[in-house]
Amino acid sequence: MKYICNAIKSALLFILLMGIANNVQAQIPACSTYVFTTSSEPFTYLTGASSASTIHCDDCTMRFISVGFSFPFCGNNYSSVSACSNGFLSLSNSSSASLSNLLSGVNSIAPILQVMWDDMYGAIGSTASYKTQGTSPNRVFIFEWKNWRTYANRNTGAAISIQLKLYETSGRIQMHYKREASASSYNPSSASIGIAYSNADYQSLPNAGVSPVPSSTTFTTGINAWPATNQIYQWDPPTPCTKSSAFTMGNYNSQAASFSWTGVPGALDYQYAVDTRADLSPNLTTPITNTTVTSGSVTGLTPNTRYYLHVRTRCSLTSISQWDTLSFITLPACSRPDTLIVGYIDSNSVSFQWTPVTTALSYDYIVSQTKLTPIKALATNIISPTVALNNLTEGTVYYVYYRSLCTNADSSAWMLDSFRTPVPCRAPELSLSMLANNNAVVSWKLVNTAYQYEYYLGKEPTPPALGTPIKTNSVQTPYLVPSTMYDLFVRCNCNDHGILTNSKWSMLEFVTLPPTSISGVSLNTVFISAYPNPATETLNIAISGQYSSDAMLFITDIAGKQLQVVNVLSGKTSIDISKLTPGVYLLKYADGANSKVLRFNKM
Repeated sequence: MKYICNAIKSALLFILLMGIANNVQAQIPACSTYVFTTSSEPFTYLTGASSASTIHCDDCTMRFISVGFSFPFCGNNYSSVSACSNGFLSLSNSSSASLSNLLSGVNSIAPILQVMWDDMYGAIGSTASYKTQGTSPNRVFIFEWKNWRTYANRNTGAAISIQLKLYETSGRIQMHYKREASASSYNPSSASIGIAYSNADYQSLPNAGVSPVPSSTTFTTGINAWPATNQIYQWDPPTPCTKSSAFTMGNYNSQAASFSWTGVPGALDYQYAVDTRADLSPNLTTPITNTTVTSGSVTGLTPNTRYYLHVRTRCSLTSISQWDTLSFITLPACSRPDTLIVGYIDSNSVSFQWTPVTTALSYDYIVSQTKLTPIKALATNIISPTVALNNLTEGTVYYVYYRSLCTNADSSAWMLDSFRTPVPCRAPELSLSMLANNNAVVSWKLVNTAYQYEYYLGKEPTPPALGTPIKTNSVQTPYLVPSTMYDLFVRCNCNDHGILTNSKWSMLEFVTLPPTSISGVSLNTVFISAYPNPATETLNIAISGQYSSDAMLFITDIAGKQLQVVNVLSGKTSIDISKLTPGVYLLKYADGANSKVLRFNKM
């Protein structure tokens, strides 16, 4: 046994069919369903033929031999073949000259027609030739191995001549034999005769007798006799199965397509495939889908690409129609939106947008506090690429998924961006730490995101535009005038992850003590402060010094109309002012010995 001289290709090469044969109504189905017959006719050598001299050698192959018409075989059409010195034709134009005729090797050269597949040889005096004769649609392609022999007996005389005939339209296959002078001197030892579409779909003769019975389950590799002179082995396609027709493309976009076709009465089911093969049949590697309905769909397509839909009918498990084909071009890609542009953001709201996509009909977006796999059901659909959100949580990172939606339910890939809501810059809560006739100290608790504070001391309750910046959380105001009302304003300058903001002004109103000969405060002096100022829901009052048990707090409007009265039970009191309308109000403190008045703003 010799090694293979020509390397087996890693993939089969198929030749495009010549034209779309729309008038063909049926195609030969599975190889195993071919009808086999035998007969005997005089063998006549081929004349006026083209030489295939390139296989007059050991383990040689001649590729791309034109058949002269489209030859139907097992659901596909073939217009050229390759011929091998080892007694077979490959309809796939395989370059292999494999002399190993095991079933496991069939797929590398299939579809294959085996007239005498063995380690054969064309020695001196041998010829190989081919010819297409007749007129359309009844032409016949004939390939002849003349005066051939086994390689083991290459120095002996010729043993066999063989003609392989392929018939146009009918798809008939004939293998015709003639024993030569040395046929009786030696026999083949391990030949195969038959037809095969693949290693799972074939017919193999058990011997070279006058009426062998082919098998579709046993692949014979041990034929050890030459067929008789004038012997013909013939395969014909069975009754054809009508193909589907009237294709209709449904919705299709850049990545998916749906389609339908007219059904065939009595059909078992249908098969369809979609690929880029411009032919009457799909690539061997293209997945084929079976369905009992007359419609289908496909996803995962490439944008702006021409695809071919192949559909055929199965009348039974072994009777399959010809493929019919329809082409379509997927739409251009549905472009992804650009980077998110945040227009406004604060502690509980944000607005953002992205540049409109010219092909988009609308957009989907999802906002979440966690990263996730986007799901359509969670998305909000909008026409304009602008979003405004409220009721957000301060100091929180939000993830935004968004995509374009284009024609025919097409969509782009999801984009992912994020934003963070800042912690609000809160106004400080002021308290009077010390008060004298010419001096006061006001302090407040540190505010979380404040990097500095501003203060302003005046005699009017109108908030200033700017104040004096300080780093500490207290301010001392010396050189004051005794028995004088002052308004101290303080606000925070905040920086939260690069977002710079200012708080509202807080105001503390106080009256310096009367002139005394010494610095200090008499024992019956009462100090009162209110915060925050301005206030929205609650006004907190801090009282220090000596105050009596009958002390009262009064809230009045500017005109003096009394609105609320509260008993002073401790040094800290809170008053609900949520029902007051926004404006300026007076807070009055009164007991048996003291009376104080402060102004505050209700927001």
